[in-house]
Amino acid sequence: MRTNVSILLMLIYVITSCSTSNNISKCSMPFEDRGEITLNRAFVDDGTQLILETSDPVALRTLLMQGFLLQLYGINTDTTIVKFPSAKDVGDKIAHHPGEVKATLQGEKEKRPDMRPLVAALNKADVLVSRKGAKTVALREGYEVSITPSNGMLTYSITLPDNLDIEGECSITLLSQPDISMVENGEFASRGYTNRSENKHPQPFGANGRKDDTNHRKTINILFDFSNRK
Repeated sequence: MRTNVSILLMLIYVITSCSTSNNISKCSMPFEDRGEITLNRAFVDDGTQLILETSDPVALRTLLMQGFLLQLYGINTDTTIVKFPSAKDVGDKIAHHPGEVKATLQGEKEKRPDMRPLVAALNKADVLVSRKGAKTVALREGYEVSITPSNGMLTYSITLPDNLDIEGECSITLLSQPDISMVENGEFASRGYTNRSENKHPQPFGANGRKDDTNHRKTINILFDFSNRK
């Protein structure tokens, strides 16, 4: 029995693997028993850098479409909330609705839909940083979102300036949830867009996709624990 418990604890440690090296703390957490979401934290010359990464296609689309919050908790510091923009926030900055970009076949495999117009628009939007009793700060410098074509890795990178005084933070929560107005207005279903492709293959993320497919409309709530890392 003791051996089995030891093995279980070891597996839990591997799954929720966190490590620190060269001033960079890294926590990787499982996502729906399929993929993972990783958060890196580093103290750099001009502040604190946070890098969120995932290559899971559902997590990727969820974060891009819904946006998300990073909530930083410290022992002697008020909670800092970093709000990343959603597709709704930049809807007037993209020529095509994100759902209109259709998935296609490449041989026997389905290519993921082209999210580049949405990513480009999100890069031009502000990230909002707020703390109780302080004025909300809009950041655009030091913020970048990208997708690596070779492996489908989504990366959000933000550098929070020194004047936010967050070096004492020890835990960070990722929260992404559906906006009710987005659901009611058909923001996810790409309703009203005409399928311009002759390809009849199901397009789960494309125009005329299944309107009952709510796979990417979900709440993501993950705690990254940096409490034992400076």
